[in-house]
Amino acid sequence: MLVLTAKALVDFLTNFLQVGLLLCLCGGALLAGRHIAIRHRVAAVASPMPRLLGVGLLGLVVGVLFIVGGAMRPPIILALQHWESRYPPFNKHLSCAMLDRAEHRWVVVLGSAASGVQSRSAIVRLREQGLSRLTQGISVYRQCEAQTLGFSGDSSAKVSALAARELGVPSGATRILHGARTTAEEALLWAPLLGGEPFILVSSAWHLPRAMALFEAQGMAPVAAPTDFITGTKPVSSSPLSLLLLHPQNYELWILYLHERIGLLWAHFNGDLQTAY
Repeated sequence: MLVLTAKALVDFLTNFLQVGLLLCLCGGALLAGRHIAIRHRVAAVASPMPRLLGVGLLGLVVGVLFIVGGAMRPPIILALQHWESRYPPFNKHLSCAMLDRAEHRWVVVLGSAASGVQSRSAIVRLREQGLSRLTQGISVYRQCEAQTLGFSGDSSAKVSALAARELGVPSGATRILHGARTTAEEALLWAPLLGGEPFILVSSAWHLPRAMALFEAQGMAPVAAPTDFITGTKPVSSSPLSLLLLHPQNYELWILYLHERIGLLWAHFNGDLQTAY
C-alpha cells in the first residue's frame, strides 16, 4: 500500500503540466480570496493579506514556469543526452569479445509493455519500445554467436520470446524468466542463473543506467547494449527561437527521465543497490 501511494505521488510530481496547473489554481484561488476579502472587508482574512498576496503570486509564477519549462524541448533533450550517453552504442568487436570469457554465451533482453490481444501475432503485440529491444537482442545474439537469448519481465517476456521465434530464433535458444514486475526483480531472478560471468544486457538507452546498476549490485557482469534511443533522432536547434517552441510530448519525456532518476534514488534508499558480493 505504501509503495503504491509513493508511486502515485511520484507519477503526479513528475508530470510538470499537472503540477503547474495545480500551482496556478492554488495561486489564483489565494489571489481571488484576497480580492473578495478586501471587497467585503472581511477582517479575519484581511489581516494576513500581504502574505496571501505573496504566496498567491509565487504559486502563479512557479506554476507557469512548470508549464512552460516542461514543454520546452532543449532542456529535456540535453538532460536525456547526458543520461543516455552513460553507455556507448553496441560494438560487435568489443562487446562480443567479453562473452569469450563466459562458459555460456547469454544475451538478456529486459521486459517492456505488450498487448494482451491473443489473436494477433507476437511481433504485432509488442509496443515500439519492446520491438526495439527485441530486434536489438536478436541482432546481438546473431552477431556474437550467443547460445541463449533470454527474456524477463511480466507477460511481455513470453510475447518477446514468441516474437523472436517468429523472426527465426530457434525455440531451444530462448529462455524465459517469469514473475518479475520491476527491473530490480528481474535482476534478482537472473542472478542465480548468470552468476558473475559476462553477458550482454539489452534495454532502452534511457533505462540502462538504472538496470546496469541493479544487475551489478547482484554480483553480475552485464555488458550494455543500448537501444530505443530518444535523443539523436532530431537535432536540437541552437537558435534562440527554439527556446520559445513548446510541445506537449516533452512532458512525457520529463516523466520518463525523472522516473529513471527517482527509481535509481529509490533503489539506493531501499537497499536494492547493496552489492551481493
